[in-house]
Amino acid sequence: MQRRAFLQTTVAVAGAVLARCGGDPKPAATGDAAAGTDAAFGGDASGDSKASGDATADAQSAAGPDKAWFPQSLCSGDPRPDSAIVWTRAIDPNKPSADIALQLVVGTDKALSEVVQFSGKPALLITAKAAHDGCVKVKVTGLKAATLYWYRFESSDGAHKTVIGRFKTAPKADADVPVKFAVVSCQDYNGKYYNSYARLLKEDVDFFVHLGDYVYETTGNPEFQNVSADRVVQFSDPASAIAFGPKDKPTYYAAKSLSNYRDLYKIYRGDADMQKMHESAAMIAVWDDHEFSDDCWQTQATYFDGAQDENDPGRRANADMAWFEYMPVDYPAGADFEFDPKAAFPGNLRIYRDFAFGKHLHLAMTDLRRYRSDHVVPEDSLPGAVALLQDELQTLAGKVLDIAQPYLDIDSHDGGKYAKFFKDNAATLKISAAKVKGAVAVPWINSRLKDLEKAPGVPAPIADADAAKLPKGLSFGQMLKFSGFGALGARYLVTRVPFELYAKAQWEKTKGESEQIMGADQEKWFLDSMAKAAQTWKVWGNEYTLQRREIDLSALPSLPDAFRQRFLLSAEDWDGAPNRRDKILAALAKIPNTVVVSGDIHAFFAGTPMVDSDPTQKIVEFVTGAISSGTYQTLLLRQASSDPALKAAGADGLAMLANNFLLGIGTGPVNPNLGYCHVEWNGFTVVTAAGDYLSTTFWQAEESVASKRQPDDKLDALFQIAEFRTKAGGRDLEHKLKGAWKTWDPKAYDWK
Repeated sequence: MQRRAFLQTTVAVAGAVLARCGGDPKPAATGDAAAGTDAAFGGDASGDSKASGDATADAQSAAGPDKAWFPQSLCSGDPRPDSAIVWTRAIDPNKPSADIALQLVVGTDKALSEVVQFSGKPALLITAKAAHDGCVKVKVTGLKAATLYWYRFESSDGAHKTVIGRFKTAPKADADVPVKFAVVSCQDYNGKYYNSYARLLKEDVDFFVHLGDYVYETTGNPEFQNVSADRVVQFSDPASAIAFGPKDKPTYYAAKSLSNYRDLYKIYRGDADMQKMHESAAMIAVWDDHEFSDDCWQTQATYFDGAQDENDPGRRANADMAWFEYMPVDYPAGADFEFDPKAAFPGNLRIYRDFAFGKHLHLAMTDLRRYRSDHVVPEDSLPGAVALLQDELQTLAGKVLDIAQPYLDIDSHDGGKYAKFFKDNAATLKISAAKVKGAVAVPWINSRLKDLEKAPGVPAPIADADAAKLPKGLSFGQMLKFSGFGALGARYLVTRVPFELYAKAQWEKTKGESEQIMGADQEKWFLDSMAKAAQTWKVWGNEYTLQRREIDLSALPSLPDAFRQRFLLSAEDWDGAPNRRDKILAALAKIPNTVVVSGDIHAFFAGTPMVDSDPTQKIVEFVTGAISSGTYQTLLLRQASSDPALKAAGADGLAMLANNFLLGIGTGPVNPNLGYCHVEWNGFTVVTAAGDYLSTTFWQAEESVASKRQPDDKLDALFQIAEFRTKAGGRDLEHKLKGAWKTWDPKAYDWK
């Protein structure tokens, strides 16, 4: 790979700690990076003596931090026992296109009076490159374990400074100490405020884990976002973005160009509460979908549900480049790693990695977007297409299910006249003409013929007597796939039995490739990482919810027949990969003290995901709510209100009861894995890993709290907590209820 010096991270080896005084010499630009490395994108060591500055400026300058020069403040990431990544973005307001000579000062006290030496100098010279939006990253090595360090970036002349930030290095492998960290996810900026971060700051965590959706690529998608006058994302170059113009609503945009994606990070990280969070603790982050595109997989977006080609490697590369520039990540490929957007995808950027914190915490962070396969049910599937033929259904289910429907070969039946008619009228039916082929369910054929009964040349419907002679199978429509181009029945709200039977058939046909989530290499790495870890707790930083979330609507007589079934609320996450999930769960269940922390869903869940065929093979999972994004209940309400079929069925009213349905209140046991559920709250999670227990606290606030910046003295009252723990050597989930610890019993479906 061709090397570009400005794309790399500077490696700086910290030496002895010395007192900083006014007589300190100016730093020399020699020997301040590890041998054999180039400088960062924005991190090259300058040999120009004119760039040298006074590294002895007072740590608490009267002028304070210069927000014009450093509008995104600073941040740190990926702490290890001897190193961490530090980041800033610098811009000279008078010369916005110029490179900027900077110096980094790292100390062991808040006043930076005791600073580490870089090749005998009290500061490290680096350059923020305009070519990378002024971003600069440094990996500081040679640090002491379990130690608080403070740091600051300055202009080379000391006239402009960031605030002083801090990070804590990880404890050594033999350190018998508890580790306290936060888990966060989903922080939409549009019309939202980061009160969750303001409250989290009081918890004084060692570091925080970010599970993705650090930014949202859209500027106000009415399907799930709000906007307000002072909390709105506006691209500096909207002409290079994707424009959407829903009827009767303002145009909004989705990021496409590098400029667009950079704007997202600049705007989001310009928030004062987020800056304070970054200034106080290091972050360990992975992405989810919105860092690129909603519900994405590989280089594919899903805005148009198969109605047009959304494969865009260039857009994906732009998203990746901005993430690489702005996120403080210690890449597994080495500190000299550079992201090359022209190199082959997906191998040009690996972000999955693991960490060790003393004797009690092993943390493995995965990437569930870059390598995953398409959703099991394609969004452009013909609703009437038969997913499982009679013979396949007999083999998988052991019988032909009562719900099976008669089908025919539409290409050959009656000379192919039905196929020709539907292809000719595909635009009217809003289906793909190319999908009109093979086995098609008779009920769908007759229903669509009725819709087009006035169209010229409409064939006669299939007679009941003729249909009775035909084989029976399951169609995509029976998975709730009503639209020719739609997420319903594909990514969202699928009927469980037909979907999981079809998923099993595809799993066997493709030898598992139909449910590829991590990719073969990452999955092997992940399972090896967890199995070989010597620490007490093996924690998986998993982007989206692992455990099943099913609802049972079969006993509701007010619903149409198609909706009186058991549904999975989503097939976009692990519920959409049930066979891959079982495979991974079976492996993890053999590893003592495995715990999963998850995000994405904008809800709080606690439970014990289990292998479908053997509930004794289980692990513990904690799912954190969103920092600020619309809650899961709100998302369900908007989805139910926007889809004609769902709205006609009264799904908007049912969405208000989502919490009850998930917990089986009023319907009986439905999710034995799920002990705790709140879909209507925002917030964050704090975890403490110690030798005897891994303890977790959910900090939860009403969604309305995020609609404005709350006063600091009111924050405590706005959050309510829920406490959980799991004991070392066990696989049970405990919950503190009325001052007593109770254990979740999946068989009894209750806390005991």
